[in-house]
Amino acid sequence: MASLKIISDSQCDIYIDGDFISNIEPNKLKKISLEAGEYWVQIVCCSDTNKKYEEVVNLQYDKVIKTDFKNSPDYQNPEVIKTDTEQECDTTSVFSAIDLSETKQEIKKVEPLDKVLVKQKGKYCILDVRENTPITDWYDNIESHLYIHTIVEKEGKYGLIDSNGKEIVPCIYDEIGSINEEGFVRVRKNCKYGIVAPDGRETVPCIYDEMEEIDDKGFVVIKTNGKYGTIDCFGKQLIQPFSAYKLYFFEGLASDSKKGKSGYINGKGENVIQCIYDDVDSFNNGYATVRVKDTKQIIDKTGNVTYSDNKNYDSIDTFLARKGFAMVSKDDKDGIISVTGKVIAPCIYDDIDFGYHDDKPITVCIDEKYGWLDTNGKKITPCKYDEIKSIESNANVTFARLGSKYGLIDIEGEELTEFIYDSCEEYPSFNNDLVWVERNGKFGYINTKGEEVIPCIYDEADAFYFGFAAVKENKTWNLINCAGTVVIPHIGKDTYAMSENIICLKHGYKFGIADLNGKEILPFIYDEISEW
Repeated sequence: MASLKIISDSQCDIYIDGDFISNIEPNKLKKISLEAGEYWVQIVCCSDTNKKYEEVVNLQYDKVIKTDFKNSPDYQNPEVIKTDTEQECDTTSVFSAIDLSETKQEIKKVEPLDKVLVKQKGKYCILDVRENTPITDWYDNIESHLYIHTIVEKEGKYGLIDSNGKEIVPCIYDEIGSINEEGFVRVRKNCKYGIVAPDGRETVPCIYDEMEEIDDKGFVVIKTNGKYGTIDCFGKQLIQPFSAYKLYFFEGLASDSKKGKSGYINGKGENVIQCIYDDVDSFNNGYATVRVKDTKQIIDKTGNVTYSDNKNYDSIDTFLARKGFAMVSKDDKDGIISVTGKVIAPCIYDDIDFGYHDDKPITVCIDEKYGWLDTNGKKITPCKYDEIKSIESNANVTFARLGSKYGLIDIEGEELTEFIYDSCEEYPSFNNDLVWVERNGKFGYINTKGEEVIPCIYDEADAFYFGFAAVKENKTWNLINCAGTVVIPHIGKDTYAMSENIICLKHGYKFGIADLNGKEILPFIYDEISEW
């Protein structure tokens, strides 16, 4: 982890990769913890939005950004300073501008909200917000994005439209399923499956009895005449239908059997790992568990054995583990080893949850109490909590529960708050650095430091989006900003921000869109409005 430290002589809003992160008071140091990498950073002066700092920052170490907007009438980019340790900033310096046009880095632009999905009289369309005009036909349903296209439904049939609302595939299919990164999509018509290309051409006619998801390697498992094989996205047969058993590919490889022994083939039917094993599991993160007689082995995708065991563990499982690890069990207790057999955690746990993010702690359980291990197996917290919430990719903190009360802990195990909250967000994503909590029947917001920045005074509260949240106080719903200031009063419960300056509101039983001053942008005539 690295941190970005920002100090400004003016009140400013901070954006990272186009997302509002926080605001900063004049001459107050703001620290933002981030994973190492490149970020598009914007610091916008609240009193004069023409004055702003923006640059792609390569964050590998702690860095400090100082801005001096008051003494600089023109646009300026202050210097970015690398620091090895925590330090306060000297606010007296004024830094020279950096010419971004000379950099080779591509700056990510914030796209304004220009299209929304609306429902009216039981039909859906995509609307141009600026012109208040439909850019698509009215459909029975507009289902979901599929990379470059969107599924639409009309009279029980499905088709595809592109990002501009143009119909790419007419509504003629009974089902449109998974799509790969190249834009090829599985379709079904008259109980048979085929494939449609990104331009709408049916590259594989609907002739197959079954079709699995299109693999990221560009092939797909099909079934015809009771046999399974594979084809590419243009219909070329890669594996002639031969097996009465379904082929399951993981990371491009599927198990294969010959003369009672198992190995692996790729999507072209080529034997990648010889059939020499008595049992095999699926690959995950480049490794799989196999068995030869009583010996359990971990192999890589070339068949190289990275670890072999016939006495230490009852089972070894790489499929449920995260990258570089395997979960092992002994006498109904779980532990963790590396794929080379190094013991990371002994078999003393009743349950292990690796989570979804490789850089986050591993949750372990003993006697229905939960704690954390780091990626080296070192104990971060003892197994003392009754619950630990999932930890999201954008946060290094989450909630834990002791008895009936919740508190905030960070990934180093430090308890940032007392355990005084009755409830919290179920999946705390910390949008805008804030998350709601409930105490004594009232709701407020705390930040990732555990500071109660908006006190628990509300009867109800929603999550923050784009710097705004809906809260209920004295039977009235208001829209507040990250400082707790009411931006738009008397808004109704279903209000939410759709961008930094556009709000979806509900008047009576109809939805519309307004700006932060309450000025109407879309009329209040729609049954539903959502982002698209």
